[in-house]
Amino acid sequence: IFHMDARNGRMLAVCRPKPFAIGRINVIAAVENDERNANVRVNCARTTRRLDIDVPAHDRRAVLVCSGPSLRETWPYIVMAKADGADVFSMSISHKFLMDRNVVPMAQLDCDPREHKVRQFGEPDPRVAYWLASCVHPSYLDAVSGCDTQLWHSYNGEGSIPVVREVDPGQQMVIGGGSVGLRAMSVLYLRGYRNIDIHGMDCSYAEDGTDHCGVHLGKKLDIIETICGGRVFKSTAVNIAYCNYFFKSQRMLKGATFNLYGDGLLANRVKQGL
Repeated sequence: IFHMDARNGRMLAVCRPKPFAIGRINVIAAVENDERNANVRVNCARTTRRLDIDVPAHDRRAVLVCSGPSLRETWPYIVMAKADGADVFSMSISHKFLMDRNVVPMAQLDCDPREHKVRQFGEPDPRVAYWLASCVHPSYLDAVSGCDTQLWHSYNGEGSIPVVREVDPGQQMVIGGGSVGLRAMSVLYLRGYRNIDIHGMDCSYAEDGTDHCGVHLGKKLDIIETICGGRVFKSTAVNIAYCNYFFKSQRMLKGATFNLYGDGLLANRVKQGL
């Protein structure tokens, strides 16, 4: 790779690792089963409200707002969709992003059991419903106290089944990918949505080096480069795994249409049919 040195006009050669083919990626859970299951027990004891996840298919449009950097460019389309009657759903830090722009989502979804997730979604609002996986950190329920809060159960491997059977017998569990965006696709499908717009599910970094639309408190991951459609994208192993699971979700959620916004890795893989 060559670039021009602005100081003297000379061309300089810059070496960087060549993008390479990525094989199988094994994603490790954020916390151990014992910690996640402890959260389930505490949260289910605190509220009996459960989200109905057996809703017949309908023709309402959902707008699923993830927190990738492309959201900074595409959010006006969310405003227009909401004005047209679409139901807007935030998750993680996109809640704060939207509220800061006076866009009030119908509901906020989260499923990560770690405490820092509570500190990054912004201020709760009584106009928003909070659809939380029962495994979220118990401080999340403290944060949204007084708001419409309903729990649902996230399937996180065989170890997550016994505790749900114990504390909430008869309740269904929601399967899906490892990110809140992927799991929210399943939740909305079970809520009857079949036409779903998705913003901010980039699975890659923006040109300015950011990987989220705002402040994100998660740990930094090693960056890798991958090629899609002749373009080089900066990403991480876990985000590439999420990309792969998106296509699995498409096949699994039969009859649903997912419309991706933005110009990130995932949107380009969809365009390229990869």
